[in-house]
Amino acid sequence: MKKIDILLWNFKELFVLSNYKRDKKTILFGAWFGNKFADNSRFLYQYLSKNKVQLGLNHIVWVTRNRAVYEELRDNGYEVYMMDTPESIQFHRKAGIHILCNGSNDDLRAPGADLLGRYSLGAVKTNLWHGLCGIKGFGFSSNEYLNKKREKPIWAYFKELIHRNAFFRKAFACFGGWGDCYFLSTTKEITHFFMEATFFPEENFIETGYPRNYTTSFLLPRERCFVESIDKYNVKILYLPTFRDNACEFIPPLNDPVIIDWLKSHGAVWIEKGHDADKLNMLSVSNAMDNVVRLKSSFEISILMDKVDLLITDYSSAMYEALFVNIPVIYYVPDLEHYGSSDRGFMQSTDQFMVGPKAKNGMELEQLLNQFVIDKKSAFLPNYRDVKNKAWGECKNIEQIWNDICYRCFGEEML
Repeated sequence: MKKIDILLWNFKELFVLSNYKRDKKTILFGAWFGNKFADNSRFLYQYLSKNKVQLGLNHIVWVTRNRAVYEELRDNGYEVYMMDTPESIQFHRKAGIHILCNGSNDDLRAPGADLLGRYSLGAVKTNLWHGLCGIKGFGFSSNEYLNKKREKPIWAYFKELIHRNAFFRKAFACFGGWGDCYFLSTTKEITHFFMEATFFPEENFIETGYPRNYTTSFLLPRERCFVESIDKYNVKILYLPTFRDNACEFIPPLNDPVIIDWLKSHGAVWIEKGHDADKLNMLSVSNAMDNVVRLKSSFEISILMDKVDLLITDYSSAMYEALFVNIPVIYYVPDLEHYGSSDRGFMQSTDQFMVGPKAKNGMELEQLLNQFVIDKKSAFLPNYRDVKNKAWGECKNIEQIWNDICYRCFGEEML
């Protein structure tokens, strides 16, 4: 029934759009289901807003469902609207380019996409995404989908038929034609993984850099204050676990007194943030310590990546962000075997993407932390540089990234 709803809506929009003229110099942005000012969408939006006059653009618009985000952006001089207001809908229909970084499937019964994607038909649509592919499975490459495919092969056949065909993707996959958008990648290898997960053809991918890797001149006042507040610590550790479908074998590292004692004795700060899709709580039970900081969901983590000394993670694509700025990585993976076989699963062998040592419990993590304090090089495996090159390729600044997007979408450099 939902596919019929999508087809009927998209067909109706073809007639409605005859009353509107898309302006490719008006660009509409959203992120993280309309709840956050974050990620690749945010930093490209800030770059274009800052350089709007020089680039000859008319409007750079952010839309959100979050009142706090709206007020912060408005107070900092950005053009922003609440998602369902008449002004927002007007720009949805006017903007020639729609850009998001996560959810594009705009369910009419329970809206939750980054934008009101139902109004995107006729616009050039680009998904900047929010993490490099190649670690855990998602979409058509996840264990969840592969298991369901074995149980329901006929259902899977028709689902894949829709997503492998450009016309069906535009008509049936998502409201507003988001089933056939442009998609940001970084290298041929990363594009290959994305193709496995999405069934998009290679021509849908824009291979360039990630805007969120260029944050220096775009910090908000509250973010600058936080960065300054952690300078006093000897060691700054960032802990970013990914989400799980089943956490039966996972124990958060701060639940081990050994790690708590280590932090106290080394004058270290532990900064942690859960994944937005985490419903099982991968973080510690309590963070009631001066040198343990649990960041809010809305905090933009990329601004910290070059401010910390060490990243501790598991199967999160955040490790790629650490590689970009040459930060060492330690993997805390008490459920390594379980995750690979019974949870999301991996798109490649862990030896092919893990670039640092692994700890399966608090004692092993303490030993690795002690080694790191003595010699930071202990957290770099020989494959570090190779994995970095495969993930990021040629380093590009944010102006070059925008140039690549324009060239791929419009066949011209800069609008």
